[in-house]
Amino acid sequence: MDFIGNLNLLLNEHGVKKSKLLSDLKIGKNQFKYWEDKGNLPNGETLIKIAEIYNVTLDYLVGRDTK
Repeated sequence: MDFIGNLNLLLNEHGVKKSKLLSDLKIGKNQFKYWEDKGNLPNGETLIKIAEIYNVTLDYLVGRDTK
């Protein structure tokens, strides 16, 4: 699975809405859509924060490894 797929899975598992995550990360509300549409990854700092929030590795988050 890719980054956006893994992130959606984590959000569902934790019952968190996209808007809540973006608010917690202090990034724009359209950022998630940008990641989905463009297939881009967030910057390194944001990736690290997401991995820490959900207690997963960066490799898992970007689709290079399983949980």
